[in-house]
This record gives sequence, C-alpha cells and structure tokens, in this order.
Amino acid sequence: MGSKFSSGFTIIELMLFLAITGLLIAGILVSAATSLNDQHYRDGVESTKNQISAQFAKVYSLTNGNTGGDTTNLDPCQVIEGVDTVSLRRGTSNCLYVGRLIQIKAEPGSNASRLLVSPVIAKPKPANPSRIYSNQQTAGGYANESSNSLAERYRIARYDTNKDLVIDKELEWGLAAVAPGTVRDQIEVAILVLRSPIDGTVQTYNLLATSPGSIDYDNLGDRLNVASLTDVKFCVADLNGNPTGSLDPPQRMAIVVHKAATGPGDIETRLNDGSGAPEC
Repeated sequence: MGSKFSSGFTIIELMLFLAITGLLIAGILVSAATSLNDQHYRDGVESTKNQISAQFAKVYSLTNGNTGGDTTNLDPCQVIEGVDTVSLRRGTSNCLYVGRLIQIKAEPGSNASRLLVSPVIAKPKPANPSRIYSNQQTAGGYANESSNSLAERYRIARYDTNKDLVIDKELEWGLAAVAPGTVRDQIEVAILVLRSPIDGTVQTYNLLATSPGSIDYDNLGDRLNVASLTDVKFCVADLNGNPTGSLDPPQRMAIVVHKAATGPGDIETRLNDGSGAPEC
C-alpha cells in the first residue's frame, strides 16, 4: 500500500523560522538605533564646535546689531555703568563692539548644557596724558596690566541687556560639557574672543583658567593676562539614559580651543584615542 507525503513545514519548523527571523530583525533594529544615536552624538559635537568657530568670523566683522525699536536700542555704555538707560541711534554710543563671550553652562534640572554667546563691548576710560598707549600686547606677545595694555585703556564688558543679540540655546541632542576624567561632572566654560580696538589683533582668553566662578562680567579686563592664555578643553557627553549616559567615557569626544586662538582653525574635535587627547 503506497504512502502519502504532504508538502510544507511542520509547526515546529515554522516556529523556529519565526523565532530566528525575529532575532535577526531585533538585532538589525538595535544596530540601527545605535548607529543613529552615534550619528546624533557626532552631529551634536560638530554643531557645538561650529557654533564656537562661527564667533571668530563675527569678531573679524563686528557690527552693531541693535536694529530693533527704541526699547532695544539701548546705549551699552550706560548699561554697564548701571545708570538710567536711554535709547539711541546706532553709531552714537562711545562703546565699541570688540568681541564675543562664549559660555557653556549646566542647565538646572537637566542633563544638558546650554550655549550662551553675548557681544562684548569696550568703553574708553578717561584719557591719561602722562601715558602712551602703543599696543594691546607687550614685547612678550601677551596682554598684561602695564601702561600700554588694552585693559588700562578700555573698560571691557559683556553686553547682554538686549536679548535679541544673545544666543541662548541647549546643546544639540541634549548633550553636556563635562570635565575631562569624570563621568557626569558638568563644567562651565567661558571663552572671550577679543579684537583689540587699538591694533585689530585677535586674542582668545580662557576666563575660567583662574578663579572659576568669580568673573566680573562688567569688567572683563581683569582677566586679560598670561594666566588666561591657556587651552580650553572639555568633553562632550550624552548623560541621558543609564548612570554613565549612553556613551562610556572612553568613547566620548573632546572639543579643544587652543590657547591664544585667532581663527576657526584653532578649534578642533578629538577622539579619545590615546594620542594626546584629553581623557574623557
């Protein structure tokens, strides 16, 4: 008597097929999500670097951005003196736009940091006929507190009264600036990019190189010294998710603003690859 064979899969074979297919799909989705997160992270780091680099172009082409109505056209000289402010037309203030102040601060109640960029102004101090002002820099090539220094000739201050002129935004993708060698310790960064009204030279100062947290924003000239001419280094972290964030410290990238930077080429991103980059 002949036997009959039915074609097709048994229920066990079908279940195995579906299980293996499900595992493969899950693996692909996890891999895709990881790649997407990595790309978001790199995009966020690059965006932060570009935001910093862009300020050098603004410093080389400084303009008075007070273009709004009377409520925003405030005399910055009066603002930093703490007297009653009056509106004025552009070009009628004694203050000069001389630079950009770049700050990165931890956002309260958040794992992210904020980027703040403000104009920097310089108000001439009363002239002293007994002194001759020749250059922002000394023979050694650095600004100091001697009689020919920029700080003695001008009062230098942050101007953030007109909020239309200030960049205030969270770092892309909720990233944070953390101290090298730490896991979650967010840090503050304060970089002054200054174009001298005396000779047009550009200099970059790390305002937190000494006395962190005690900056007098109405008198930034106190920080124009050799001690402030140091590299600015910070690591960029994604602190969301697990306790260490979605990236382990060895996988993080660092942003470095070289000391005395004069242009965008002096800002770089580094991988923590053991080639001299900061330990993230």
